[in-house]
Amino acid sequence: MKVPIYPNVPATGKTDTSVEAALSVDHKTWMNRVLSAVREKPSTMSEVALAYGVLTTTVRPRGSQLSALGFIRDSGQRRKNQFGRNETVYEACPEQTSLF
Repeated sequence: MKVPIYPNVPATGKTDTSVEAALSVDHKTWMNRVLSAVREKPSTMSEVALAYGVLTTTVRPRGSQLSALGFIRDSGQRRKNQFGRNETVYEACPEQTSLF
């Protein structure tokens, strides 16, 4: 039996609380939301989080998964986040038409 591993499932970390948190995330829904937002307009993960009214810690891991899977990529652009730091602007990979 093949065990699903990151990026196909959320990263779990090494502690019991990390595993519990990763397993409680509706990662497919959030991956679809992040991908939809980035397809609509190249965005930073902070911008995606703001659009959905959630913390960046909700969307950033899904962005990492999508990037690792080849659904989104670094556009080469940077925008300042709310702390004045540069953040990567992601764009959808045009060759990827559907997530699931």
